[in-house]
Amino acid sequence: MPESNPVEEVELPLQVASNEYLERAVASGNVTAKGTLKWQALKLRDGEPGASIIRQVIGDNRVKVTARDVKSRYCGLAESRAMELRDAGLGVVDRRRPGEYHGHAEIEFATYPMPLEPYEPLEASEGNLKDVNYYRSCLKLFTYFPDSDPHSDTWGGPPLGASAE
Repeated sequence: MPESNPVEEVELPLQVASNEYLERAVASGNVTAKGTLKWQALKLRDGEPGASIIRQVIGDNRVKVTARDVKSRYCGLAESRAMELRDAGLGVVDRRRPGEYHGHAEIEFATYPMPLEPYEPLEASEGNLKDVNYYRSCLKLFTYFPDSDPHSDTWGGPPLGASAE
């Protein structure tokens, strides 16, 4: 007998609203010793059409559980708002592909490989300089929230969706 899911999934509009907050799951390997994000936190994996993000409208705890399920060594969330990403020339889309988690959306890096203005990055000394500079410039659009208890089912950090308020 299939197990029932106690969490009711609210139907989300296909269009991601400009005022929606979006969360990128972060792995511990993508955080510096100082607690800031490394450029790899946004880097696409080979074959990915866009960077996976979670629509915060599904709720803070659901976002956290989803992030933990999709990111090995999960340690926190990087948050931005759809309008900020779009204003910087990036796309934010919900494609509803089969097999994606509830609340899944993607950031399309439409401006690649040009660094975003006015988010000029620092010089890089590692990897492909174009990639490094591009992703570093995009990181300026996000606020990183470390998770104080990555293994719990509840979000214990600041309320999500409040970083720009």
